[in-house]
Amino acid sequence: MIYLILIALIGAVILQARSRVLDKRRVDILKKLNTPSNPRFGVNHRIVFSLEQLREFFDADTGFIILREEDGETCSMRQVNRKDACLKEESSAVDPKLAQMLMAFPSNSTAIFCAPRPYWKRETFKCYDVDRGKELPFERLALKKVGAFIGVHFMSIPLISHKQTVGRIFITSRRRCFSRTDVDFIFQVTNQILASIENMKMVARLADESAEEERQRIARDIHDSIIQPYIGLQMAIEAMRQKFVVDDKGLLRDVEHLDRMCREGTQELRAYVNELKNGGGGESSLLPAVHRFANKFTLATGIDVKVESSPDFSIHDGLASHVFQMTVEGLSNVHRHTQAESAAIRLGCDKKRLLLQIENSGDESGGTTHSFSGWPKERISFTPRSISERAHSLGGTVNVETHQDGRAVISIDIPL
Repeated sequence: MIYLILIALIGAVILQARSRVLDKRRVDILKKLNTPSNPRFGVNHRIVFSLEQLREFFDADTGFIILREEDGETCSMRQVNRKDACLKEESSAVDPKLAQMLMAFPSNSTAIFCAPRPYWKRETFKCYDVDRGKELPFERLALKKVGAFIGVHFMSIPLISHKQTVGRIFITSRRRCFSRTDVDFIFQVTNQILASIENMKMVARLADESAEEERQRIARDIHDSIIQPYIGLQMAIEAMRQKFVVDDKGLLRDVEHLDRMCREGTQELRAYVNELKNGGGGESSLLPAVHRFANKFTLATGIDVKVESSPDFSIHDGLASHVFQMTVEGLSNVHRHTQAESAAIRLGCDKKRLLLQIENSGDESGGTTHSFSGWPKERISFTPRSISERAHSLGGTVNVETHQDGRAVISIDIPL
């Protein structure tokens, strides 16, 4: 009898300890989801970040969210996966038939599907009314179609705005079947997620409206004050080229190189003006832009630049534009303040942070060298101000390592 009482007490202690751990984990995820997101990262980042937090909380395999667009007819999807090294923020349009099937649950209802297992051959279906908390009768065939499509255990939670279901979150797992407690907790969490998304959309809409006029003004200024002088310079170089004797091939080659740079610069500026007028946006074009700039930097300065990136590197343009500017400033410092013959740019990201490194080679000539931002190489505690200010505005940090041979590495770490 005593042994049974001891076993019961030990069991009660273990259950209480597990309950405390679960409560702490729930508090932690609520804190993360309530932390304001940097508006520079955009609405898609907030959606995917929140979805990844839920996937991690349940140690699930995948998570995806379906949202009705403002037209009320089309739907878009964002997805996270355990295997993905980086968070992919892009959204994809959903086939109307697929969207209809995935959104076919009763309005304002949560759902659980447990796939067949070796020791239990049948599927199990549960559907709950979120207002009354009661189990709902549900068309078995409709849920079975969703279960067959997903193929593993899943739970589905509605996103409700103004008493209308505007989307659904799906969390899937091959290893565990979800419980009523799980869907009830997530439903409470989704209210905060949706409120955060709607607030960010409102702020983004207001910012877009106020920025449109500014974009048009900048586009006009660039056209009038930069492109026109570029064209004049190009015409002057062309006139000079006509005056050179054919025998002076070296000088002629240099002038033709300048002429080509002016033409390319004019084309890029015109493309930039068109992008400003049209509003830009979209997913990251950072890597192609960095590669193009590195090639031009090498041609202009003779400093060989190597660009490295992690597999599947992708970030939104809201962040990419800042990372590109920091890259440009870092390479500019290499040219202005070192005698390096080569440099390296390294870009990497995972689901929690982005890392940018800019490194210059050491001074092999034995001459006097200076590290970034003009500091002597003996001084090792400093940060480039322009890069540091931009990184701090994104919530990031900057660290600089310098070496006695003149080699320096700027490391920029930005939380995602």
